[in-house]
Amino acid sequence: MFKSGREASNFYQHYEYTAISNVVSKYYNVGANWVNITAVIFYSSALIAFYPMLHCLQKYGLQTTTYLAFFVNAIGPCIKCFALRKSLYWLILFGQLFPALANISQPCLTTIFAANWFESEEVAFVISTNSISLALGSSIAFLSPTLFFGNVTNDEEMFNGLSFLSTTLALVTSILFVIAVLLIKEKPPTPPSMAEKNREDHLQNRSFRVLLKNRNFILLAIIFSLVTAVSQTLSVVLNQSIFLQFSHANHIVTIAGLLSLIPGIISSPLTGLICKRYKRYKRLHIIYSLLMIIFLGFYILSLNLKCKAWIYISVFFAGFFFSGIYVIVMDFVIEVTYPYPESVTKKCTDLRRTMRQLIY
Repeated sequence: MFKSGREASNFYQHYEYTAISNVVSKYYNVGANWVNITAVIFYSSALIAFYPMLHCLQKYGLQTTTYLAFFVNAIGPCIKCFALRKSLYWLILFGQLFPALANISQPCLTTIFAANWFESEEVAFVISTNSISLALGSSIAFLSPTLFFGNVTNDEEMFNGLSFLSTTLALVTSILFVIAVLLIKEKPPTPPSMAEKNREDHLQNRSFRVLLKNRNFILLAIIFSLVTAVSQTLSVVLNQSIFLQFSHANHIVTIAGLLSLIPGIISSPLTGLICKRYKRYKRLHIIYSLLMIIFLGFYILSLNLKCKAWIYISVFFAGFFFSGIYVIVMDFVIEVTYPYPESVTKKCTDLRRTMRQLIY
């Protein structure tokens, strides 16, 4: 539960500024591309922290790495509390680097936690539950345009809104860090299943080359990186793309942002249950990917036609199928690379994803 809270707060920071791109651009007097950098940092950090994170996991284990992730996730918001002066936008970018580094740990910590504490057939459901927290955190970010900046008319009101968000986030992430140190453990006294026990017995003889020669893993990583890059880029530029077509569009951004992310709360556990029962990963992946691409096409068409209803419908279903793809691929990757360590397989998949996002 506390781990999910950390991930929700982390993904909130992912879209914290791009969701209110128009406000940030006006208050700090920076261009939209500079606001986008607050999200790009999350993608580029994977290139920097990929190996250190794997090394930390393998040397110090799940518990210590989790403590570090919670701590780094809390430091960023504390720094951003001091970046409310108009001349300190550079400090926001610096503070954003810390939750971006913490974001690197999310995928592999989730899969390791699932493998250590749950039986193999329950892994997909655990991953889907984790996806709900990501959707919640991202959705809260898109409430900001309406709740805090819907009727702002001057710099003082913008300052008050940004100050409230920064202070609240710093307080929440700090409390989560303290709770994590007190409660989170490495693993249960005994493995949850024979599969996990056998996996542990075989890890010592596993080379990284084995993973690179796994054709199924490579294909899954490439496909997953393409799908997620397109989907998350949509969320990053949502504010800008809607404001280009509509004036006074705060409420449209909020509704569209929520509708693109909240479906994950439904799709993730539903897809997890489907995977648990049927195990037809390839077929499910193809169906979900095709449907997501179709609704993304409808979204682009709806923007050009300035049709609000179709914008809402298209982003809802695109978000629904993207969340399902995440669950399918993560569970599929664990299956095709067993008994290779989840920390390595998941981070390799995530590295490809972030490289594609950075390019987009």
